[in-house]
Amino acid sequence: MTNFAGQYHVLLKDMTDTQKQKADPAILALLASPRKEVVLEALDKLRESGNPLYLPRLLDLLLEHPSGEIPAAVLAMLAEVKYRETAHFLAEAIGQERFLPVRQQLVTCCWQNGLDYAPWFTLFLKLVLDAPFETAFEAFTVIENMDPLPPADLLQEGISTIRAALPASTGPQTYLLSELLAILEA
Repeated sequence: MTNFAGQYHVLLKDMTDTQKQKADPAILALLASPRKEVVLEALDKLRESGNPLYLPRLLDLLLEHPSGEIPAAVLAMLAEVKYRETAHFLAEAIGQERFLPVRQQLVTCCWQNGLDYAPWFTLFLKLVLDAPFETAFEAFTVIENMDPLPPADLLQEGISTIRAALPASTGPQTYLLSELLAILEA
């Protein structure tokens, strides 16, 4: 099991005093169980409590269980979560190479949960530009749903990047970039 102390500390710094809670070692142990039923039961408990301290562990579960009920349950939670701190964890995971196998699913969760991803506008724009089409489309959707949009200087930088990339783009990427340009310039 990975040491999550550093990640928990970062999350605690961002949380208000009323939200500060401690991760229950018993729940962490249940999430590390080799028995699927035990992990699913722990996920159900977390869904009820809504404690964001477990996000790093949930993200790791996606890598440990590449298919089946466990990743489906984790992704459903991430798609519905409303803690704004979740945006930070999802964006960081999306940017890490180790989460490449689940990047598309994580990006999908971003537009589904409706949190504010404007601080990570550049990350999602890079995905639209460089990722495989399915992931690029999901990243496009995150940007399309950003409300509010990022600050004007970052927005202008993004528009310039898209304009520079358009001549070399082909097929579906050209469509995504053209649509994104129209959204950002509106």
